[in-house]
Amino acid sequence: MKRIKVTYEIVTPMFLGGANQKLAELRLPSIKGALRSWYRVFMPAFNHSVGDEKGVTHEEALFGGARSGAGQSRFLMRMTGKKPVTENYRHEEFDSDKLKYFTFFLKDRSNIPPGQTFSLEVILRTAKDEDESKYWKAIVSCLWLLGHAGGMGARKNRGFGALALREWETNSQALEYMNDLPIAYQATTIEEWIEQFGLGIKVISQWFPGSKLLDRATIYYYAERVFPDWKSALATGAELIKTFRKNNQEDRMAFGMPLKLPKVTYKLKDYDRMASPILLSVVLLRNRYVPIFFLCSADFPPVVEEEGDVERDYPISIPKVISHFGQFLSMKEFKEAKWGE
Repeated sequence: MKRIKVTYEIVTPMFLGGANQKLAELRLPSIKGALRSWYRVFMPAFNHSVGDEKGVTHEEALFGGARSGAGQSRFLMRMTGKKPVTENYRHEEFDSDKLKYFTFFLKDRSNIPPGQTFSLEVILRTAKDEDESKYWKAIVSCLWLLGHAGGMGARKNRGFGALALREWETNSQALEYMNDLPIAYQATTIEEWIEQFGLGIKVISQWFPGSKLLDRATIYYYAERVFPDWKSALATGAELIKTFRKNNQEDRMAFGMPLKLPKVTYKLKDYDRMASPILLSVVLLRNRYVPIFFLCSADFPPVVEEEGDVERDYPISIPKVISHFGQFLSMKEFKEAKWGE
């Protein structure tokens, strides 16, 4: 039976809970949920029907679903080896002036500390004579993206719970195409890491024609400095977000909406909430750390402002606000990398 084994390293503290959110716990459903979110990023037809009479979508065909006819997930996962240990919140670790901006509501929660690894084994369930390559390519793309641009748990969009894909292997020569995706874990410089990441998303885009992954992948990385620990790297990113929010009142909507200011609330038309399209993460480079920003683009609806019971269109676009933040990072010695042009 074909299988893949993948090992991740936890780069920054992970606040990932189960039924009790205060107790840190690494669970397979959380991992599968993270993989599903990445599938939606690169798969252009994730919510389109596969063409069967039940109307099952591509996402449901791979991950399963609760709808009638959706069925179970195509693949099985299990954790192998020792699970990472947890620890209680450490006041001295998280309460620096810069990190308080991100961690003020995490004080009562335990976390899974960085430096630990965990491994997964993935097995695909397919019918006889079924083309399984399309499913395997989707799975390895999800696993790869989670280990290069992803994280899990509370504040994962603000650098906590960052993961690094250390290694993977398969017991089948039929799956050797997974090695077309380079693992950037051994990169010695951030420029080398960026190059490996770019090669990887180009491969995924070739596997899934029509994907907007390249168009929506813009990275800003700190080229001039590396940091000796995750804490100082993450604190630098936090300070940049804090400064931009303080000096650009309306442009703070780039970090999520609704944005409530005195007397006025800004939100997307016909939507109550928007998660931040600006993601902060920390890249591990052989015991050195670099803060990195992912700026996501999408087809955002127009912005409206709401004052009391009155709602009116507001002449600003989210892409322009995101671009403004990119310009701000450029002035702070960050470099831009993009591949869709």
